[in-house]
Amino acid sequence: MDAGRLEGLIPLVGGLGAYLIYYGVIPVKNLDELRRRFGTVIQIAAPICVAYGLLRLLGVVGR
Repeated sequence: MDAGRLEGLIPLVGGLGAYLIYYGVIPVKNLDELRRRFGTVIQIAAPICVAYGLLRLLGVVGR
């Protein structure tokens, strides 16, 4: 597997982490404040990051 394709792990893990924090699986302080300030952004950006990471791992997008 090409090392450039492995770069897809970064947005994939980041998007999954954002999802898990948003839904309370990963505990954080002030979850309600986080949801109030960044909830809409997380709901839009997290799936885009996950999809991009998967496409990058599969070699569909990228170099």
